[in-house]
Amino acid sequence: LCLEDMPMASNRSVVRFSCCGKGCCRDCNLQGTIHKLMKCPMCRADIPTERKGIKQMKALAKKGVAFAQAEEGYKFLYGGNGYPLDVKQAVKFLELASEQNNPKAMRFLGHTLYEGKLVTQDVQRGLSLTREAANLGNVESRLYLGMLYVLGNGHTRDIPKAIHNYTIAYGYNHETHAQAGAAQQLGMYHFNIDGQYGKEFKASMYYGEAVPILMQKQYKEQESYDCYSSMILSKHYLSIAAGKGLKKACFPLALVLMDLHYVQYHGIDAPGHSVIPESMHLALKTANDGEPEA
Repeated sequence: LCLEDMPMASNRSVVRFSCCGKGCCRDCNLQGTIHKLMKCPMCRADIPTERKGIKQMKALAKKGVAFAQAEEGYKFLYGGNGYPLDVKQAVKFLELASEQNNPKAMRFLGHTLYEGKLVTQDVQRGLSLTREAANLGNVESRLYLGMLYVLGNGHTRDIPKAIHNYTIAYGYNHETHAQAGAAQQLGMYHFNIDGQYGKEFKASMYYGEAVPILMQKQYKEQESYDCYSSMILSKHYLSIAAGKGLKKACFPLALVLMDLHYVQYHGIDAPGHSVIPESMHLALKTANDGEPEA
């Protein structure tokens, strides 16, 4: 195991041991180090079976261990892996863990309260818990908070705050999935010519992903410089998102490349400058992923 400091930036940053409640970093787990161990490297207890691990996690939650309470709440909230779907139990454990400032618990409790599908809706508390989790460094909460400011359901819609939160999330270099989602949102923001969200966008509820509806706006000669500058930034961010494997970013990137080509070359396809093959390839990636717009 490495001895590096463990970033607590996301729900996936640390792998916990149910025997003692201690943990190791995600990278050690991804390298297969943990799966080769017969005993816990922290307390030297035998690595438990899945069934015994569930019992140990429940015991830790009853003792008031915050991460175990958050894990119990999460599992009761969605069910599966030996847990029934029990919203009452989920909220109970998430509340207990949130009182101890556990970011994961705050993130899921905030989401549940904001949505109001499983419990009585409380938009303001949901927004407050999400903001607190984001301020504690939870990148999923930071992305979700950005999306909430875009939607503005039950509170003030604030695009500058949304962009601020996406920009912070984009800075989490060690969290590839978060950086990709933030890059996509920033790319989509700059994809819009006037720099505002409007009818060209619809937001989904998955980490703030946005999907473009085809734009029909025609470029005029005097708009070329402004279009050019926003398209460059859009291409920059969407290229990063697509490069990190986010297929939903491929289709808007294809549109950006074509729009940028139109502005740069006034719609003329000079030999060696056609973006059609690359755009078709990118659009196909998104289409194969099931996106109807592509």
